Amino acid sequence: MIIESLPLVLKNNDTLNIYINKDTCNVSVRYCLYERKKKRIIKLSENRPNGYGSSKITYHAEECAIKDLLNLDPKNKCDIYIWRYNKRGEIKTKYCCKSCSRLLQKYNLEERIFTFMNGKKINAILKNPVESLGNSIRNYG
Repeated sequence: MIIESLPLVLKNNDTLNIYINKDTCNVSVRYCLYERKKKRIIKLSENRPNGYGSSKITYHAEECAIKDLLNLDPKNKCDIYIWRYNKRGEIKTKYCCKSCSRLLQKYNLEERIFTFMNGKKINAILKNPVESLGNSIRNYG
């Protein structure tokens, strides 16, 4: 399977080793921390599920990215990119949910989070974000 490459300008021409699982690609959200000036990816990862005993179903990619950003980028030189892959290995647009949008605003990162649409970067925060499915289930029960 051929995976679509990220539409980011990288200083080195190394290919990124990105693998996807067709069974989980629709729920797995990828993120990377991209250093603007040096044009390199500092971290490439994805969201992760929580185990039993937790009030949340998953840690969203935005939450994981903020945690990594606070540890790896003390000088605020990095942007956050989030996306998904479809079953054919093409990049899908991924927007932030309501709780992640509030979290990004709390840390003043709303201008530094992006997603991809048609090979171009766009802001990942919507004006009226929707509540995530996991939070809807948790709030309903």
